[in-house]
Amino acid sequence: MSDTQPLPQLEYCCHDGQLTREPVAVDEVHSSSGAGTQVYACPAHAHLYDASQPGPRLEAEQGR
Repeated sequence: MSDTQPLPQLEYCCHDGQLTREPVAVDEVHSSSGAGTQVYACPAHAHLYDASQPGPRLEAEQGR
């Protein structure tokens, strides 16, 4: 057994582009050519992307 802790996940916040150690998945990007990817926000901005609002990807596609 190993006593090492897993490294925290680092992701960029889709709202301000800053790295966060506590990413919150707020959207996903689907791809017809392979696996999709998650879009993350930091905990401070995650509330801006709730389930009733389109995520940042959808807003860009809809020209908002």
